[in-house]
Amino acid sequence: MSDTVKPADWQNILKLIMLTILSDGRAFEREADSFVDASVDLRADMNVRGIQTRQMTMDWYIQHRKELIDVQTGETFETILLELIDSLDGIPNKKPLLRTLKNLSKREVDRDEKNPAIIETSKQRWAS
Repeated sequence: MSDTVKPADWQNILKLIMLTILSDGRAFEREADSFVDASVDLRADMNVRGIQTRQMTMDWYIQHRKELIDVQTGETFETILLELIDSLDGIPNKKPLLRTLKNLSKREVDRDEKNPAIIETSKQRWAS
């Protein structure tokens, strides 16, 4: 198995990060900044194919914000969350991702109870 994260996996990682940040269904400037900072820092800790600048990361956020808010607040949230987590089972070295999700959960936990569930669900799914 390669130790490189594929672009499709990186897209799913970005979605998982964004779902964690948008746990309350709102998308304000603070959430956008948190998303970009977390994504850029995580990318530096993982071996991801291709390049992605801060501006590209912000553009990704803007492009996917509505879709992921709809997921977060919709009836299919749990199903989509599990699919995302399961799709990342094969990525190398999940520790940086888990650390990022945990850090985001700590920051966002005061606003919503779903965040701890995302990190715990990820840990449980990847442990099996």
